Amino acid sequence: MKKRIFCFLSLLLISGAAHAEPDSGSSELELFGNYTNRDGDNSLYASVAYGYYFNSQVRWTLGLSAFGSDAGGSSDITVGARTGVAYHFSPRGNTAYVSGNLYVLDIEEASDTVAVDAFLGYRSYLNETTALSYEIGYRTYFEDLIDDEVVANFGIVFLFD
Repeated sequence: MKKRIFCFLSLLLISGAAHAEPDSGSSELELFGNYTNRDGDNSLYASVAYGYYFNSQVRWTLGLSAFGSDAGGSSDITVGARTGVAYHFSPRGNTAYVSGNLYVLDIEEASDTVAVDAFLGYRSYLNETTALSYEIGYRTYFEDLIDDEVVANFGIVFLFD
């Protein structure tokens, strides 16, 4: 655990003081993921998304997500689509943000289900077009087969026009 905290703080510190400023109409490619081991059960989350800036502080995303788990001794992979919106507190450079997402998931054991989440994140720019993002939030599923969860994500973001 101490090693994970050290790595997280190191990445936060080395992410320089670059001051990217997304403009209205700017786009981005997001790559996010996490790994969790809870009571011997492993789970993995990965997401790729396109982001569009309505202005320098409001971002809309549309992406694909995959959830994998070996809970209960069986390996399951769930895929789905997601859309969301984020508000960045500062229009320039490193900034905190809040975001929310809506997922439509294809779950093998059940009919398709919907999930929503809300995150508090921090985006730290390495240069004018690349940033690291760290998020912590809560995800709830509208299906009794899946437990709601606290989620911590790590991602890399590439800005382009």
